[in-house]
Amino acid sequence: MKKIIIAVMIMVFATSVFSQTTISFCTYIDADGYCAFNNNKFITTPDSTTGKIFMKVGGTSGLGTKLVYKIFTVDKKGIEKLTMSLDQSIKQDWFFAWMPYIFPTNIKYKVQVFNDADKMICSKSFELIAGK
Repeated sequence: MKKIIIAVMIMVFATSVFSQTTISFCTYIDADGYCAFNNNKFITTPDSTTGKIFMKVGGTSGLGTKLVYKIFTVDKKGIEKLTMSLDQSIKQDWFFAWMPYIFPTNIKYKVQVFNDADKMICSKSFELIAGK
């Protein structure tokens, strides 16, 4: 009986892990959802003060009808400050969506994504550095 309970718990845990929604940061996304240069650190050209980064949200089930991207700056002490909130209307059965945004350079960011039920579904940080 103990082995059955453990097996059921593992199956529930594995299902929840593999059905999680994730966010990726990309320099480009094609129509099929391919995320080019998926990374958490980006370098812009030396003469640029901004960089266009695509935020791609994906999961194994529909994402709902709305996504809200909350963009925070993170200072050297780890203190987060909300700088922008972007709403995106999507179709109920979409498994992925993306939002481009132009970020200022030399800043670390944290992006939290919320669904139409105002529940945070994923979060991740990245850094945008000006090239030298």
